[in-house]
Amino acid sequence: MNGRTRTLVVQADVRMEVNGQPAHLTGSGHELRLSTDAPARLWTEFTRAELPSGWGRVNGPRAIGRIADQLADQGLSLSVVGPTGEVVRLGDRVSSRLGRVATGSAAVHFGSPRTLAPTVAQVVRQGGAGLFDRVRRLLRR
Repeated sequence: MNGRTRTLVVQADVRMEVNGQPAHLTGSGHELRLSTDAPARLWTEFTRAELPSGWGRVNGPRAIGRIADQLADQGLSLSVVGPTGEVVRLGDRVSSRLGRVATGSAAVHFGSPRTLAPTVAQVVRQGGAGLFDRVRRLLRR
């Protein structure tokens, strides 16, 4: 967190749909959890969505980084959970070099390789291979 006093506290139990993809957002206090049966599809939909006004025009993985930074600024964290477990954690109390490389924000931490494997395979099949190629090149430096 950036030193601000935490002022935002959330109580959530929301069922939603993002372009036909169902998800369930729950949370209490500063911790949020977004559960979905298809995290790769949800990731794709979020990276294609426009950010709210005032956040700038960014799409793709950088949009996820911006969302993570906004969550961190408010003292909130969001865990995205799929059938195999936690796929990614965004926001407060997160610090990841891989997250910074992949999304532009260290406030993005990806789950374990075992948990991520099905999601990564699905994202690559959906045309997200460019992101993973870029991450691989940057990590080899």
